[in-house]
Amino acid sequence: MHLGPVKYLSASCELREFEPAPELKDSIREITKLNSVTRKCGHARALMLHLCEMADLNRITLVLMPEAEEGGMPQDALVKFYEKLGFVIIQDAPQIIARAPLPEFQVKQWLKTR
Repeated sequence: MHLGPVKYLSASCELREFEPAPELKDSIREITKLNSVTRKCGHARALMLHLCEMADLNRITLVLMPEAEEGGMPQDALVKFYEKLGFVIIQDAPQIIARAPLPEFQVKQWLKTR
């Protein structure tokens, strides 16, 4: 997966190396600055689904630090949003969540249901 900005309609984010683990730079990507200009339209969800699909196909673990923004989802709703995409909390403070790639057979099943 490439590093740098990723966009889908009004949603965007940044993919970068996970700094705390530079030795794993080929197998972990950190998602930062996820934002959607047009809220509640599904653009951020669609962008995240695409990133999850690409991560699965490339055997990449995704990591991020969910942070509620003013005018956005509250922290607990934000975490639930990511949990629905397969992310789990791996650290409480500061909160870090991660999503391991699905096994290949599950990726194929998941792609069929989209």
